[in-house]
Amino acid sequence: MPDHARKQVRQAAVSDLTGLVTTGANVFNARVKPIDEHRLPCLNVFLLDENSDWDAAGTILRTGDLVIEGRAFAGDTLFDVLDGIAAEVETAIYAETPALDRLLCNIGTPRTQMEIADTSQGADRRIGIIRILFPVQYRTRQGDPTAIV
Repeated sequence: MPDHARKQVRQAAVSDLTGLVTTGANVFNARVKPIDEHRLPCLNVFLLDENSDWDAAGTILRTGDLVIEGRAFAGDTLFDVLDGIAAEVETAIYAETPALDRLLCNIGTPRTQMEIADTSQGADRRIGIIRILFPVQYRTRQGDPTAIV
């Protein structure tokens, strides 16, 4: 069976974000298992809080938050590293990228959240987390949530 539209959008974002200077190939698609420390810095891509409604074309207009979560080790320059990740992610998301552009109707302006968390080693080994939430819209065919139109 074909993939749900949400998964297709996440996969397109992973494709467009893989190879950035800071995070390289460490880009994950909705990973829920803990991320090994040797894979930091990294990105994790989610599509959350989707709403949908009928649109004028008889298709379903879906609106959700494309969440790009960046993680890096905490240190004296943590917020500089997180801001660097944000700059690279925003540049890639708003670029004329073939993967996301082919699927989305609209990408809105981002909201950003930052936090510092303990790792499995406790407070001696902390990481910083940045979440960049992009409101996105895409359309699917009525009765077929796998068909993005």
